[in-house]
Amino acid sequence: MALELEEEIMREIGLGQHYSFYNGSGSCEPIRRTAVSRLKDIINKKRSEGKKIAPPNLGLIKILEDINKFGEESQYSLTNTWHAISYVIAEHIHQAKSKAQEREEAYDRMSKYLKNRYLPKHLIDNQGRNLLAMKN
Repeated sequence: MALELEEEIMREIGLGQHYSFYNGSGSCEPIRRTAVSRLKDIINKKRSEGKKIAPPNLGLIKILEDINKFGEESQYSLTNTWHAISYVIAEHIHQAKSKAQEREEAYDRMSKYLKNRYLPKHLIDNQGRNLLAMKN
């Protein structure tokens, strides 16, 4: 069931089941931007339909926005965005029944993983904090 829900969400945000679907389609920046911008609303839609998924975490979505924004620094920009969004959706599904504190701890771990794995190293300080977020 969780895999089916993740697949539904990925399709509805415009990424489909696999990033290679868009290989050779030209610039992937609009595809990435649209997917990230739709995620919060689609998670909320699925919740209103009674699907088992936690409320959207704005901190994780902000990290996805940063991954998308700086994606052009990598030749794997769509691949990285696809993977990161997939992880975020899966974590929201996994945390659907968790208590708020447990969910926030899980999101914090996911946040650190995403930043360290997908953001350019010059945007992360030595404690894993996103330097862009600290400027805001």
